[in-house]
Amino acid sequence: MAESVCECCQTIKIEGKIFNVVKRIREQNPQDEEEGKCLAHWKAMDTKILNLSYLQGYISDFCKDPMENNVDWFYLACRVFTRWAFGVLGQGVRIKIPECVMKRISETFPLYQTGLLKQDF
Repeated sequence: MAESVCECCQTIKIEGKIFNVVKRIREQNPQDEEEGKCLAHWKAMDTKILNLSYLQGYISDFCKDPMENNVDWFYLACRVFTRWAFGVLGQGVRIKIPECVMKRISETFPLYQTGLLKQDF
């Protein structure tokens, strides 16, 4: 049975406008469409956002090289998710990444090993 879309994946606010997150992602990435699942469980999370080989292609765009610890990978995964999900938003445009996605990224690149806590971000 397919998992329903969780509450945190429903809507997001970008520059004062409300968007349906899943619909926006489907428009940006029609090849990654998956019906009735929470974003954190889409195949694209494993093949793109949480995949070190895939992330390495974005290091020069978003981070310093070499990647030194989980903080660097966590940050990069968040940036790549935002680019994948919403495209280029523009300078200074910030969004809140759905909690379920943040949890998956945190499980893959745990910050507690570095001595940093989530509230440090």
